[in-house]
Amino acid sequence: MQTTCSRREALVELDEWDAAHPRQLFPLESCMLDFRLNDQGEIELKHFGEDTEELIREISYSKLHAQLLSVMPMDGGELSAKAMESIRQAVQHERERLWMNQPTHPQAETEVGKTLQ
Repeated sequence: MQTTCSRREALVELDEWDAAHPRQLFPLESCMLDFRLNDQGEIELKHFGEDTEELIREISYSKLHAQLLSVMPMDGGELSAKAMESIRQAVQHERERLWMNQPTHPQAETEVGKTLQ
């Protein structure tokens, strides 16, 4: 199934979970997701398709993406303790970067709006 939506429609849909910002929207040419049912009958994400995961990392987590490319063994073997630590540090960097880089929203002007913020 293929659907498209405008940036505005995407913002409205994403706002269901949390405030969305246009700078955080990126179009995908394709997207592959695999789902499963858990024991409670809820739908869970099992994993992303390889290309989808690669694109998300490249766009959203560029430092982590670069670090993974630099430490992944070419033979698909185990990562060294040093490589695992460098990945952990890149993950921490990305989390902090995203936390500090949240788009700002105008301050509410009414008392009700200020309470909600």
